[in-house]
Amino acid sequence: MTSPSYFDEIIPREGTDSYKLKYLKDVCGRTDVIPMWVADMDFRTPPFVMDTIQRRLQQGILGYTCTNEAYFNAICEWNRQEYGLDVRPEEISYVPGVVSGIFLSLLRFTEKGDKILIQEPVYHPFHLVPEANERQVVMSSLRESATSFEVDFDRLRQDIKGCKMMILCNPHNPAGICWSRETLREVAHICAEENVLVVSDEIHCDMLLGGRRHVPFASVSDEARMNSITLQAPTKTFNLPGIVSAHAIVFNPAIRRKLFSFIEGSDQDLGNVLCYDCTTACYSEEGRQWRDEMIKYVEGNVDLVVERMAKEMMTRTSCTGAILQMLSHGLMTALFFALIGMIYGRAHTRDIRYLGGLMKIMPFLAVGYVIAGLANLGLPGFSGFIAEMTIFVGSFANADMFHRACTIIACCSIVVTAVYILRTVGFILFGDVKYPHCDTVKLTDATWDERIAVCCLIACVAGLGCFPLWASHVIDSGVLPILENIKNISVIAGM
Repeated sequence: MTSPSYFDEIIPREGTDSYKLKYLKDVCGRTDVIPMWVADMDFRTPPFVMDTIQRRLQQGILGYTCTNEAYFNAICEWNRQEYGLDVRPEEISYVPGVVSGIFLSLLRFTEKGDKILIQEPVYHPFHLVPEANERQVVMSSLRESATSFEVDFDRLRQDIKGCKMMILCNPHNPAGICWSRETLREVAHICAEENVLVVSDEIHCDMLLGGRRHVPFASVSDEARMNSITLQAPTKTFNLPGIVSAHAIVFNPAIRRKLFSFIEGSDQDLGNVLCYDCTTACYSEEGRQWRDEMIKYVEGNVDLVVERMAKEMMTRTSCTGAILQMLSHGLMTALFFALIGMIYGRAHTRDIRYLGGLMKIMPFLAVGYVIAGLANLGLPGFSGFIAEMTIFVGSFANADMFHRACTIIACCSIVVTAVYILRTVGFILFGDVKYPHCDTVKLTDATWDERIAVCCLIACVAGLGCFPLWASHVIDSGVLPILENIKNISVIAGM
């Protein structure tokens, strides 16, 4: 059993010619991010694989190495125990990688100009390999469902016409779909009817999350079994992609003879000195135990990402939406009256001269704030104000600088509003209140209509600090697609 701290170990990859690090800046435009653009785990390669490599290296000669009985038996037994798929040694051929297996199948069974069907979104070599070899790629896009994607069979039946080959991704990369037996059976039937050969990339079959079970394409029906090429590899699951070891499984004797003879004739059937032993070591009881522990650890990582993203999204929205709600719940009533107060103010401002300029922007301020409140926040309520204030206090420390700045401006607006409202109340009750940039306003110089107008207008003007907050709230409308991605991650976690 692997030590619990085994998967916690951080292994520096800098200076090791790691592909995903070397080209990180070219792909991402920066180097201060985790390089997740390549399916290359940062877990240490399993100890039983390293032991196997050491034993082979100790022979002292790295010569040409053939397949052996243990290699074929390990693949057959793994497929039988894991998937209930009966495979015989003669139905297996080594290939130098799954993508190379697609390439070899493409060359053997299609000609230049032939149509090759793929289902987007999908792993990019699915279209790069056919296009590089002058085949026509037919994009039969998957249909987006409530949680992920699904096969659009009506479209598939139309798109498949005239094609010579379909490259199937099972399980699907990048959507993380474990195709059901019913879906695969229908795909097999459609392809058999149109005489389209299916090449099924099943490299991720051994590492499904959430207790899901992989369904091999060749296992769903006789049509699937006799009209397909299955490509598997231990390299993704057991983190040894640099070893380059994959294998093709073909049940149809005619297809098998045609493909395997081409692989042998192209000198692509001979693997490197390490690949056969590594594959045998992975497809074992020890390998199964390591795989199960790795999956459990990865599931914990998925849970961590989902929880952290949800927390971060909560933080961002709470420092924008929640404070905006605090302001709105506190000011909405005054803002509604401000629309009315604006009319009275225009008609009755005599000695309150400073209102003249502000009245020009008053309609925009009032309507804007009312729409913002109604669209995003609902009707005003003191309980809502308290609830959002609680969220704000608990999340401000985790906000980024932009949202902190917006929040600070909004809080200043609250303070300023409170001060101005208090001074306005003083004006209404006692008169003789001094306001910035204006003369003393006396009780005898204003009517009650004017007093209402002044009170409401000051509340609106003092709330100008809410505008950056409102803008940030609009920016954060991107939260919805992010939350959708969190939902998709959750689906993949239970794949």
